[in-house]
Amino acid sequence: MKRRFASALPVGARGPLGLVLGTSVWMAALGNWPLWQSLSELGVLQGVKGWGLAVAMAVMITAALVALQSLLAWRYTLKPVATLLLLAAAGGAHFMLAYRIVIDSTMLVNVVQTNPAEARDLFSLQLFQWLVLGGLLPAWWVW
Repeated sequence: MKRRFASALPVGARGPLGLVLGTSVWMAALGNWPLWQSLSELGVLQGVKGWGLAVAMAVMITAALVALQSLLAWRYTLKPVATLLLLAAAGGAHFMLAYRIVIDSTMLVNVVQTNPAEARDLFSLQLFQWLVLGGLLPAWWVW
């Protein structure tokens, strides 16, 4: 019985759970790089208690991302949604690092109200690098 089930899975195949876990860990680590950097600068991550806090936060962030993606893990939506989340996480990480901001509901309202001239000023080589390395590269792994 066990052998028959194992042989039914293609070698090297990534199922929905592996995809959700992989992208969630990536977004928890890279998409929250500004968080980890700020906590480190504040000295919160020093010592055993600091590392315990970091591990606990990483597990909670990853679990929240797994829960979000699991709600959207339908046959035709999982990969496009994962790709959009990866790109959004990479873009958000860039802006949080570059402008030392926190993305909250007020910031999202500002994004919607931005005119094309203001938006053009936000495009940079660093944004392109973040989107390629932090969004498109893991999205390539997704597909």
